[in-house]
Amino acid sequence: MIRREPENRVDRNAVAVFIGVRQIGYLRSGKASFYSRALRALGGSLEVTGEIEEYSYFVNLPRKLALRNFIQGKREHG
Repeated sequence: MIRREPENRVDRNAVAVFIGVRQIGYLRSGKASFYSRALRALGGSLEVTGEIEEYSYFVNLPRKLALRNFIQGKREHG
């Protein structure tokens, strides 16, 4: 799951990454800026998939255009 963290003192656009209830990190600030705004429109969080490779976890984020279109569709159809 990715979740907005607007109360973060370092970056108000911070987006935290979770596996279950355990926070494992953050999106890089360049990506977090876009995804933070998108998550605000979606209620603050989004379930995503990921992959574990040895000691690293890779998050599969939705493509920006697809996410924009999804949010626009939700706005248009309530």
